[in-house]
Amino acid sequence: MVLIVLCACRLVSQVNAIPRMDATPALKDNSFFIEEAYNQEEGVVQHISGFLYSPTPTKQLTYSFTQEWPLAGTHQQLSYTLPMTITGSDHQGGIGDIMLHYRFELTDQQHWATITPRFSLLLPTGNAQRGLGWGVFGGQFNFPVSARLSDPFTAHANLGVTYLPHISKDLDSGERARHTLVTFNAGGSIIWLASETFNVMLEYSTNHSIERFDTGSIRKSTEAIVCPGIRFAIDVGSLQIVPGIGIPVFLTRDLAHSGVYFYLSFEHPF
Repeated sequence: MVLIVLCACRLVSQVNAIPRMDATPALKDNSFFIEEAYNQEEGVVQHISGFLYSPTPTKQLTYSFTQEWPLAGTHQQLSYTLPMTITGSDHQGGIGDIMLHYRFELTDQQHWATITPRFSLLLPTGNAQRGLGWGVFGGQFNFPVSARLSDPFTAHANLGVTYLPHISKDLDSGERARHTLVTFNAGGSIIWLASETFNVMLEYSTNHSIERFDTGSIRKSTEAIVCPGIRFAIDVGSLQIVPGIGIPVFLTRDLAHSGVYFYLSFEHPF
């Protein structure tokens, strides 16, 4: 997956010379775990809801709401993400850390590949003591690339990093220590455009985290996600509704478990 991104970088200087293939119209929306490189159309806003339920190792329900707005045309986009978590049998939870996003389109859909880097600011709005946030400001960068491989297939690739400095954390010994968390993400997806309004999706994403404590110790962990899914569009006048469902499988060194992901998007002119 990372190789796709690296190849895309190599093609950036040449992509203006590559004509767009004559492809039939198809649904362009957000994937579940992989970021697609398509910005919002001018004058169109999108409201995105995502529900993730994981029954193991503990029952956990998370919800996220994202709103995307075009900025001065289609080459720039502003958006925000509001996460919410409900965990445990007593359903305790709350708002997590809000993210503010800015994307700039390097190449558009007229070229072989669409490349749209994203910069995000993480705000410490969640209650870190309850596990609903990190308690610090952070930053995130992601590099999504999207390409129409052929008339029925589209591919997407991501490469990014998240930086969270000076997090306070309670150790197993009962002591409190500060650490910096850096997470590298990479992944990709393949979308079968079965029709103009129906897609079959397969996504893969991996996150490698490094925690560096002030004591000098380092803790590393890796999680991979494989998610098959579907999505379809319902057009009601100028409003487009896109429901979707996926079955993500989460893989770590010690544990493998699955969940259910529900997606719902509303897109309309403003």
